[in-house]
Amino acid sequence: MALRPFNIFHYFILVILTLLNVANSNRHDLYLANSESIDVLWKARQSSTIQTVSKFSDASTANNFFSHNFTLPPTLVKRGISHWGSHVRLKRIIVDLLRKKKRHLKLGALGGSITCGLGTNGSLTFFGVYAEWLSQVFPDVKITHRNGCLGGTNTGFMSICYRNHVDSDVDILMLEYVLNDGNENEFNYEKLLRVGLDFPSKPFVILVQVPSHRLGIDPLEVDSRSFGETVEDRYNILAQYYDVTSVSLRNALYQLARFGIDTVAPMLNLRWNQVMSEDAIHPSARGHRVMADFIIHVTQQTYLEAIMTPFGSDESDAAAADLPPPFYRDNYPSEGDKCRYAVEFKQTVRNVSGWDWLNDARPDSSSRKWGYVSTVPGSFLEFSIDTNVSLSRRRERAEIIKAEKIKRFQQNVSPPPSPPPSPP
Repeated sequence: MALRPFNIFHYFILVILTLLNVANSNRHDLYLANSESIDVLWKARQSSTIQTVSKFSDASTANNFFSHNFTLPPTLVKRGISHWGSHVRLKRIIVDLLRKKKRHLKLGALGGSITCGLGTNGSLTFFGVYAEWLSQVFPDVKITHRNGCLGGTNTGFMSICYRNHVDSDVDILMLEYVLNDGNENEFNYEKLLRVGLDFPSKPFVILVQVPSHRLGIDPLEVDSRSFGETVEDRYNILAQYYDVTSVSLRNALYQLARFGIDTVAPMLNLRWNQVMSEDAIHPSARGHRVMADFIIHVTQQTYLEAIMTPFGSDESDAAAADLPPPFYRDNYPSEGDKCRYAVEFKQTVRNVSGWDWLNDARPDSSSRKWGYVSTVPGSFLEFSIDTNVSLSRRRERAEIIKAEKIKRFQQNVSPPPSPPPSPP
């Protein structure tokens, strides 16, 4: 049956609209087809921001802040911020830098072999990328960075031995331990987090969360892990409790890892084996750039907040505030320095026979692991270490405060009324 003229015209319009929708859909997909198009997307979003910001801040600083070339599109970068927090300490640092009150910025990182860069083939780690970016943003500021990583270690080690790996006057500190901590280190993780937050410099601490072993691998494989099979979520509870920023490679790219495609970015020209190294455990150089994207984005947004809204007295108080009691009952870090390893351990040795002092690090690792190694039965090693343990000063202070509160409460409670006299 022939269509009526109206129906033919209506059908023609419908075809045109369909073709336009397809064209728009293709344009939507193609913006993720290569790194250049992703960069154009970021620049389009940021150009108006720079114009606005330049009215309130130095134009060259604004341009420097938004000069980074992101690996992921904005939606996935924002997804990678698992907990923003108030980031008042970072805002304080940026305000001081913009006002030129701060001329020296110290960065620090603690973590395992990922933070050391195993899997990057000598390229910059996420820590190195961030430090390099900050140097371009503030060319007149002296920026020093100390990567205190040690491969194959977890927070049980670092919560005791941190003094050998990070400066107590650090301004920005990154912690990366999800991979090495396994499933039973929440107590040590909190101790290390409290140590960093309680440094005299009151640094901005950011948690850099990397997927657990074989997260996102084909579920039919024996050793694969699902989205929730990681200690990361428990660590994010600590991030919320202590108001600490946390970024997550899992949150941003899990769909890509498990299904090979992300529904938000189906045309994204990126594959999981490009983000991770061959062992599917350590991020590649590209993976480290993705992790740096998250931290840089947090810093950019904090910069915008710093120039748009004044650093209020409430924020100043929050940045300098004492820590709350531990999330886990009485989980205070040790005040004593009982860590002895490498050269310091060698100094404790009193008698040795059959043990060799050598570097036992992996051949493909740039780090050094000096220690005693023996393969001879009957060898002996004698050393002397003071094992006396003193109560933490922070715990002593908490106990004093608790006792004072109990005393004040008891003083304010009225005594119970006297019982009525007994009848004669």
